[in-house]
Amino acid sequence: MIDYLFTSKPYRGLKFQELGDTKISEYLVDFAIKTATEIDGKVPIRYVALAPAHDNLIPFYEKWGFKSLDKTEWMYLRI
Repeated sequence: MIDYLFTSKPYRGLKFQELGDTKISEYLVDFAIKTATEIDGKVPIRYVALAPAHDNLIPFYEKWGFKSLDKTEWMYLRI
């Protein structure tokens, strides 16, 4: 479960060469997904779950493959 990913306002939307020319938010989501996939080889993991902090973030997470599976605020990505 991703509890909280936060990018400070002055850094939102900026790309960083140190992070492979990606935005901080993209880097953090990618890191969480890759980590879950790597751990899945040792401990069974079925989903990565998150609750978007704002409805405006839903399209961002949908681009990563997250989906709403029920009527809660949670979104899930099958690993």
